[in-house]
Amino acid sequence: MNRLDYLKKFMLFGVLFLLSAGVLGFILFDEIMEEIDHAEKKLIGLKYNGAVRESLELLQEHRDIIYTSLNGSGGAQEPFDKNEAEIGQAFIKLEQLQIQYDGLLQTSTEWNQIKTDWSRLLQNGQALTAMQNYDLHTQIIANLLKLKMNVTEQAGLKLGPGQDSYQLIDFMIHKLPPLIESTSRTRRLGAEMAAKNDLSLDQKNELILLSGSIQAQMDSVKTVFDGLTDPSLQDGLYPSANHYLVSTQALLHALNGSILQTEPGITIAPADFNRMAAQAIHSAYTLYDAQESSLQQMLQERIDSLQQQLLVGAGTALAIFVTLCYLIGSLYESMWRAVQHLKRAAAQISNGDLLVQIDVGTRDELHEVGEAFNTMVTGFRQMMSERQQYEEKIKYHAFYDALTGLPNRVLFNDRLQQALERAKRDSQILAVLFLDLDRFKFINDTMGHEAGDELLQQISGRLKSCLRAEDTVSRLGGDEFLIILPRIRSSDDARKVAETILRNLSLPLIVASTELVMTGSVGISLFPVDGDNSITLMKHADTAMYAAKNSGKNGFQFYNAEMNTRTEERLKLEMALRKALDRGEFTLLYQPRYHLQQGRVSGMEALVRWQHADLGLVPPSDFIPLAEECGLIVPLGEWVLRTACLQNKAWQASGLPPVRVSVNISLAQFRREEFVTVVQQALEAADLDPSWLELELTESIVMNNAEMARNKLEQLRKLGLHISLDDFGTGFSSLSYLKYFPLDTLKIDRSFIKDTPFAAKDTAITKTIISLGRRLNLNIVAEGVETEEQLAFLVSRRCNEVQGYLISKPLSVPAATDLLQHPQAFRTI
Repeated sequence: MNRLDYLKKFMLFGVLFLLSAGVLGFILFDEIMEEIDHAEKKLIGLKYNGAVRESLELLQEHRDIIYTSLNGSGGAQEPFDKNEAEIGQAFIKLEQLQIQYDGLLQTSTEWNQIKTDWSRLLQNGQALTAMQNYDLHTQIIANLLKLKMNVTEQAGLKLGPGQDSYQLIDFMIHKLPPLIESTSRTRRLGAEMAAKNDLSLDQKNELILLSGSIQAQMDSVKTVFDGLTDPSLQDGLYPSANHYLVSTQALLHALNGSILQTEPGITIAPADFNRMAAQAIHSAYTLYDAQESSLQQMLQERIDSLQQQLLVGAGTALAIFVTLCYLIGSLYESMWRAVQHLKRAAAQISNGDLLVQIDVGTRDELHEVGEAFNTMVTGFRQMMSERQQYEEKIKYHAFYDALTGLPNRVLFNDRLQQALERAKRDSQILAVLFLDLDRFKFINDTMGHEAGDELLQQISGRLKSCLRAEDTVSRLGGDEFLIILPRIRSSDDARKVAETILRNLSLPLIVASTELVMTGSVGISLFPVDGDNSITLMKHADTAMYAAKNSGKNGFQFYNAEMNTRTEERLKLEMALRKALDRGEFTLLYQPRYHLQQGRVSGMEALVRWQHADLGLVPPSDFIPLAEECGLIVPLGEWVLRTACLQNKAWQASGLPPVRVSVNISLAQFRREEFVTVVQQALEAADLDPSWLELELTESIVMNNAEMARNKLEQLRKLGLHISLDDFGTGFSSLSYLKYFPLDTLKIDRSFIKDTPFAAKDTAITKTIISLGRRLNLNIVAEGVETEEQLAFLVSRRCNEVQGYLISKPLSVPAATDLLQHPQAFRTI
């Protein structure tokens, strides 16, 4: 197809289209012709059945005449010869139709049988009894009805072109002939009984059945004609249908009133009953003729309509053919002209002219093709420009951080490698600084990621301001930055840069309308002292940075070999921590809380401890932060919660006075969606009343997501738990949240108690917290109480509860049990 020129393509498409249209037109015309043939065949069937109907009427009349004559029940002499002559004429008419349409209707077998039976009747009829003569007539009539049904089948008269015609055909073929035959039998029996003036029980029952059958069939006549949808058809058939119903009803009335009644006997003359029955039968045939005429008219109208459609379709097809030939020629001419324009324009584009535009000279779809071509050229020109910009952007993002615009790890490694090669060649010192922001994760979680991104952008700007043009600062990811200091004289230059960076970081920042003060931890490695390749220098700077963090943060450390040992120890500790829970190495200690006004132990705080088989007792300050970093704080916290609930229930079950046990909750635990469910399951597993459990949360936890925290705290309060706010006063949140959250207890942080009552500021803060708590109807607990002076001050300020080493250190389960069993042994305050 692609090898053909446009002229041949158009000729081929035209031929294929016209061929397809011709095939479609032939199918449509063939369907119309086939429908016309079916309609004409139905007309022939109606014509043939009309002749059969004429023969039926004459034969039924002849049967009744012969039967009446032979039975002696007739009144006047019947015209035998005239009736037989009419039957002969009807049979001649049927014979002509049979010869003409036998190939179409295939009725020769039935017709030959009818002729044979009629000949036998004419020859031997006088020698037969009245009943034998009647039965032979009935046999011929049955064969005529069979012939009629065969014609109906062959001519397709079972289905009409519409609902009305279907109703009429069904009535004419299936309902009316049995009705006429029932009426004829009623005529024979009624006339015979009237002539004899006697009625046997069997004859009476037969007449009753016939009467009922005729009445039911009359009702179906009413149903058929009431169901016609064409008003004109109803009006045309109404006189014949009404005449039939009236005459047949009169016959039934005469039968029931004058023959079937028992008293005073049969009161109607045979001739009168014969006449009434003949009128009913004749009215039925008259109705048949009216229906046949209506059907013939409907079919003829259908044939005329189809022929009209055929003519219109042929004319329309011819007009379409001529129009298509014209349109195809015009379209080819327009497309040829457009193709020439496009070829010239394509040649110009291939020569580098991207400003070319074309005008095909039309205003049809080809004009749109030309406009599309012009748009394509413009788009191609724009695409080339955008592609160049996109490639530059891809190249930029391959080497620079999308958030801060600083070099990324790829570009940093390349610059570090080049700087190392220069330092080796020129025997220079080079420093690598690894910076990690302190508490950035807390700010990111508290204020949101958008605020965290803004903070990183501002810090990136400050870092660049601290460096020389030849230095490189790169964002490694998250809150980690790497810095290259080439061509320094000594380690003192690196120290000064680190100090400058930390000093600039500590200046206040405004992020999301909030003033923040940031700090960082810096690790420094030097070439060639700490390594001679980029991987080693970055690794050692990272190790030094962690050493700075472990030294209290907000500082810097130079790398030394001992740091690797500490790093390895930390890694070993993490691996041991991951196995400690499964090995059962954790245990709980319980530090009492003392109620100053009630003078009794009011609660126990559950504190987790790690007893390692080789390391001994690992301080919480070592493994708790490590558990938070490696994600073990959640399973560890859930274990503490379950164990504390079980222990408290065990104390109560042993008969000890109930106390409230408090459990510290981490941010990672509290943020989990299933946290409330976990607490509820721990209570249910221990069968512990929720009122004897207190959860301790820090300010940073509840302020991380205030709305989420409030919803969870309200759910916990509904369970019956107590909520305690731990380390109160150490956060940077507003005091307004004290009325926003459902709290029971405030715990004053030990940093305020430490120098009370000697430090004026700490003392004032402690007084304020106690006063504020009482006004808000909150329970106040002072933690970290270690001196008598602190205790005396808290007693004087009416603090509710105290906790600390002055009261009691954390106790093992046996020691805590002993304390609860012997509270009198506890110190008296």
